[in-house]
Amino acid sequence: MGRSTKRDLLAAALVATLGIMVACQGGRKAEKLDRDTALSLLHESGRVAIRGPLCQIDLVVYNTGPAESARLAFLTSLEPVLVKLTPTREEPAPGFTFMPSAKRPPVKRYEFDPADPKSAVHVLNGESMKMAGFAIADPEYKKVTGIVQEGSQAIATVEVAYAPNATYRTIAAALAKARPQPGFILPQLPAEADLAKTLSREVAFRRYDDGWRVEVPKLLF
Repeated sequence: MGRSTKRDLLAAALVATLGIMVACQGGRKAEKLDRDTALSLLHESGRVAIRGPLCQIDLVVYNTGPAESARLAFLTSLEPVLVKLTPTREEPAPGFTFMPSAKRPPVKRYEFDPADPKSAVHVLNGESMKMAGFAIADPEYKKVTGIVQEGSQAIATVEVAYAPNATYRTIAAALAKARPQPGFILPQLPAEADLAKTLSREVAFRRYDDGWRVEVPKLLF
């Protein structure tokens, strides 16, 4: 066997050994997802990996009476930090009635949009309502307690708690000043102590050509 052949064999063996060592050491490019890497990826993902608690708020108001006036005042108190008012118009009041819509007396219709689209996880538009789910707490990933992997896919079990964010504070301040009226139900916020409780959640991961990534869950509304 010539010297060049021996050198080639040694070089190939060295490359293979290094590849095995890298795979065994873990990391986001390793074949097997380890707990430290999973936790690091979760920290990088923020609240994208796990959907946290939401506060559902209807952003459309037909000013038809005291209850709707109270709801309008509540939404106005969220400006300009959380919502912004779109152009106001007059429309027939919604709701079931035997009177044709053309003969119904018009009322003012107020519609708001999220001031920052990132603060509203989803918005569902209806004929006379627009429900927005505002993310009110951010996840605090404690530790990964286990991983089940099959090929390039893995499920990690993680302990997580939630911390109230700026959106939570804004809504809480508005609720403290709100004046409830019969027919107007104020949005509910979970207590901060309940948010801080540690929960167990499962997060999906997938290995791509550049390494492991968190699989972002699809939102179903």
